[in-house]
Amino acid sequence: MKVPSSADGAALALALAFSPRLALAQPVEVEVEPCVPGGFALRLEGRCTPSSLVEAYDSQVFSATGQADAPCAHDAASDLEAKLGLAGTTSEGLCKQVYDDQEEVPYHEAFRRGGADLHFERMFYNGKADWQEEIETIYEREDGRSTSILKEDAEMVRAFHDGTAQGKRVAWPDLPNFRSSSTDAEGNPTCETSAAMCCWTKDRQANDGNGNCASDTYDENCVDKDPADNTDLCYVDVSRGSNSTGIEGDDMIVFPGDNGQGEGSIHCHGMAWGNDVADHTARYKANNLFYVSAYDHMYVRGYVKNVPGAPMCGCVEQMPTVSRSDCTQVDLTEKYEIIYDADAQIATRFTEVHVDFNACRGINNRNNDLYAYMARLYYEDKVTADQWGQLGRIITDAGCDSATKYELDKRGLTPGYDHDTSVWTNVAGRDGMKLHDGYGHRGFNLSLRPGSTPSRDNLHFGIIFRACSDCISSHKKIYYRRRTSVSDDHALLWNFLYHRDDGHGRNIYLRDFTLHSTLEDALQDRNKWKCPDRNGNGVEDAGDFHVDSPFYGECSPNGHRVTHQRSLFDHGGDKLNVAYYVYKPEDEGLEYLPSTPVRGRESAGGTILRDPATGTIYMTGYGGDVWNWDHLGRTYFDDFLYHSEPAEGDHTVIARVSRRSTPKHDQPWQKSGLMMRKSLEPNSAHASVFVTGSEGICFQVRKQDGSRSEGASCRKRGIQDTWLKLEKRMDEYIAYMGSEPSLITSQAKATQDSTCWDGYASRAVDGRYQTDFGSNSVTHTCGPSYHPSLITSQAVAAQSSTCWEGDASRAIDGGTAVVYTSNSVTHTCGEPNDWWKVDLGSEQVVAKVEVLNRWDDCCRDVNIGAHVEILDANEAVVATSAPIVDVQYKYTFDFADVTGRYVRIVQPGGKSIQLAEVDVLAPLVEDADNWWKLDLGFVGTIAKVEVINRRDECCRDRNVGAYLEILDESEEVVETTAPIAEVADKYTFTFGDVPGRYVRIVHPAPGTVQIAEVHVFAPGEIEWTKIHSYDLPDLGETYGIGLAMTSGYNSWGGYPVESVFEGYDMDRFHFPSAAPSVSIMPTIDRGYRYVGCYKDAECRDLPVFVGAELSHDECYQACADRGYGKIVQKCLGILVPMCTD
Repeated sequence: MKVPSSADGAALALALAFSPRLALAQPVEVEVEPCVPGGFALRLEGRCTPSSLVEAYDSQVFSATGQADAPCAHDAASDLEAKLGLAGTTSEGLCKQVYDDQEEVPYHEAFRRGGADLHFERMFYNGKADWQEEIETIYEREDGRSTSILKEDAEMVRAFHDGTAQGKRVAWPDLPNFRSSSTDAEGNPTCETSAAMCCWTKDRQANDGNGNCASDTYDENCVDKDPADNTDLCYVDVSRGSNSTGIEGDDMIVFPGDNGQGEGSIHCHGMAWGNDVADHTARYKANNLFYVSAYDHMYVRGYVKNVPGAPMCGCVEQMPTVSRSDCTQVDLTEKYEIIYDADAQIATRFTEVHVDFNACRGINNRNNDLYAYMARLYYEDKVTADQWGQLGRIITDAGCDSATKYELDKRGLTPGYDHDTSVWTNVAGRDGMKLHDGYGHRGFNLSLRPGSTPSRDNLHFGIIFRACSDCISSHKKIYYRRRTSVSDDHALLWNFLYHRDDGHGRNIYLRDFTLHSTLEDALQDRNKWKCPDRNGNGVEDAGDFHVDSPFYGECSPNGHRVTHQRSLFDHGGDKLNVAYYVYKPEDEGLEYLPSTPVRGRESAGGTILRDPATGTIYMTGYGGDVWNWDHLGRTYFDDFLYHSEPAEGDHTVIARVSRRSTPKHDQPWQKSGLMMRKSLEPNSAHASVFVTGSEGICFQVRKQDGSRSEGASCRKRGIQDTWLKLEKRMDEYIAYMGSEPSLITSQAKATQDSTCWDGYASRAVDGRYQTDFGSNSVTHTCGPSYHPSLITSQAVAAQSSTCWEGDASRAIDGGTAVVYTSNSVTHTCGEPNDWWKVDLGSEQVVAKVEVLNRWDDCCRDVNIGAHVEILDANEAVVATSAPIVDVQYKYTFDFADVTGRYVRIVQPGGKSIQLAEVDVLAPLVEDADNWWKLDLGFVGTIAKVEVINRRDECCRDRNVGAYLEILDESEEVVETTAPIAEVADKYTFTFGDVPGRYVRIVHPAPGTVQIAEVHVFAPGEIEWTKIHSYDLPDLGETYGIGLAMTSGYNSWGGYPVESVFEGYDMDRFHFPSAAPSVSIMPTIDRGYRYVGCYKDAECRDLPVFVGAELSHDECYQACADRGYGKIVQKCLGILVPMCTD
């Protein structure tokens, strides 16, 4: 039997003095008798567990020589449990006793500034103790020696760290900061999250390598200095820490921005521990708290003061919401003894403790990160998922935006700016400051109000104000003074919201705009903002404005570079709560019209505005499509923006759809037009006629609720500007497209002085409406140096024979189509020595001949072997080219300025000649004006000419400076316009009904003429062309009628589209069925009811009435008021009175 030594006995006596309860432990019944008699002593290191006890007992006692009475029928584990049973405990109970017996040093010993009431500690952890409030100073002593030196005043903190904090277990402070409603397994106060954190806002100590408190004169350089920033402070929920701070209420203090662009420098550092009270992270959590809060950050670094509204340190659930926190963990060396005496009494004591404080080691090699360390504890089953989740809602690990928005939403709060509607009009906003879906391109431009001042030096073209709740103070309000006019096609608002450029040279800093901090400064043109010298040239210029940050350009009131204040509306990482306003009272601007987003995919929305001066409607919105979308296999539905009115009976609605624009990614199936719809349900029956992004004019219907949509073939692919009409006549729905009376007929022929880049003159009257050069539908003259064309209206083409209707004139018709089915390619019959010839009308000097080949796959080689001849006035050959030897799209034959009247193409090989176009060019001309000319073929009365501009971003300004002329039959100029002054999508020239045969666009050298389409209109009413009609009995008698649009983004809201509707009218051709007759005919008040319209032989819409007999005079007056000589006798079988002339 082993008897404990005298040293063991002394230790046992000492242990029993601290654990008197052990002497009273009652033995428990054991299944086996222990083989090791008497007492024993164990010496262990590390975590006490049943397995570590068995291992120590086996090696130090059971298997040691001479300890067990041999033979022993059981193993060391059973023997130990038998021994512990005699002492009234178990291996688990013994480990618990080891830690329960461990001495704890009271927390107030760390500061030694008071007693066990912890009053000083409570003040300290709320940021209110003198160590936080004071600052080192030289003004308290006459000799100028410093007082309030932190390292002297807090010397006891260093001493406690060097001794007790690293060698003994410290008791957890019983303070409101570090207790919640939860307790640990032994009923002691703890944090609900098993984590604590400190956040500091001030550095009061210099020369420690941390923060920015500077030495020399503390009173001047350390009064309000910053710690090293390591987090983004999101917000303070005052109620979280109210038990610690004493601040009542549930206020929320939001801190937008970060560091110098937000709350300033904030430093947060924390710790976490396991829920098992025996885990070393839990047992030494008070040591860790002291190290983090008092020693490492206050004594070593000088960090003090709390975030307003929150404690300086506390359980994480009491602290502000932040983006991250540094983290310290405790690493431990522990040695302890267990002494079991002959009377089965047990005593324990720790013989060595050493605590190391190290950066936390979190998941995924993320060290010094409290969120990542908490994740590690979770994956090690030391904390629960709820605890990790609760910490993650306070330490976001993902910035502030989402967490702040979530809390604001939960409280029913939103950021905002209460603008004065008598001064400002809101035009756009995002996130919390979004009041509506925003103005569009032209609606915004129309809302700008130029300034009017006595001094011409103080002119402006509108003030734009940006409010940003999340920006730093200097950038919360920015005023943009527009110094130049904004052209119709310049989408200035979308330049701010979606683009990182200078508006293609139309939004240049200093020239086009300046920035200011107040409205008064903007109006008076003073105190302009400055931009950092990005060019390094020492001169303030446009290049200093950083276009990657639209609207403010990283500029500031003092010229310092300020970043991260951008708010592109399609960038989630930019500033979120932003709104734009124009300096114009809301009641003086555009009118808001009611709009209904019909949401089949939750993306539809938008804003509808009306100009009260002109009646023009600006419809800007989003929406996937009006067509066939299968929603989970159940139904078909639409997603679009709708402006509608209820209607009954037969109706007609018209509108001109024009000037569509979008900031990015033009969609071919964007739709804008007219709709009659049964209901506002996404799968409702409807009839609609739309102008699309590039697919033309399309009439489509859904005949029954929930059925598939169907439609007629789309017309005029590429058209962007047209009149639409939609009629309901009983169950029949009819769609029309319309235009003002056009003077361009099949007789019209376009020419130009020169052609470059294959930009033929005929492209401007091809009806294709494509506006980019790559579409092969834009003209292009050659500029000041070019070869003039000799193919004029006097030219006559002939050929040896004609087959397949391939007339010789097709090669000089100005058309550039190269396939045979286009009816613009010649075709001889393939006889020996076939020829094609053009008579120029007189002898000319010929420098080049260009031949556009037929380009069908079958026949591209048909002209190989042919050659070109120049003939004089007597048809004698004066020059001959070499034969064509290979296939080319266009053949060019150079001649040495040969004089001739005829150009002949000869094919000696017995093959046919097939030509798409031939041009004969004169010698090079220098410094000449360029022109494009349209011969109408007759003298017509010209009321208006519309020129559709080329719209490639490179070249929208190519026609600025050009002017338009009307010429009579003798080609004498009878009318001239002013030159084009600015870029626009379309130029409209109106005339006082001028007779003319030719329309000529002239661009003085060195300009070129590059146009997409030209329209020449006569005076008169709109000319309508029927598209198609459908019978829709299910649409019903009561329905909605109005305007509809989609943006064409099928999978998401996408970018907005603005469509302009002019001449929108539901009163021009119809009246409601139940309307009183006085609204129809002011001279009749006897209750006659309007029943519809009927087309007469002249395709006029004639009103039809029923009721009591009308007198002849009354009937005649009704017709006269409507502009008709008579009313038809029948309408849908109803007999009505008849008027005659």
